[in-house]
Amino acid sequence: MEEDSGTFGKFTNFEGVFTGINVLTGEVFGSRRCILPDLAEGDLVTAFAAAKENNKDAELEFGFDISVKPFDREGGLGYQFTCAPIIEQAVDPLSDMESKLPALPGKKKAAAAK
Repeated sequence: MEEDSGTFGKFTNFEGVFTGINVLTGEVFGSRRCILPDLAEGDLVTAFAAAKENNKDAELEFGFDISVKPFDREGGLGYQFTCAPIIEQAVDPLSDMESKLPALPGKKKAAAAK
């Protein structure tokens, strides 16, 4: 995750493996970098920073349904974004990951706290 700026202001550049799908045409795009609209970026930056506090190599799994609609505005064409998460972030990513793994020999799952 790296902050940068360009013609349209500041943005966060996420690094990883990303796929985008145009739902109208079915066209698939792949990239090693991802720049999201502000609607999606804010919460993801917060979740990523929290994960990095515990593990400098932390990774997040995320997905968004992002729609873009052009509109005329004073000074030229503008864009209206809508954004809805399609993958909810785990409250505790480590526990979430461990719950998906098979039981390890000799390791019992801890009882839930009451």
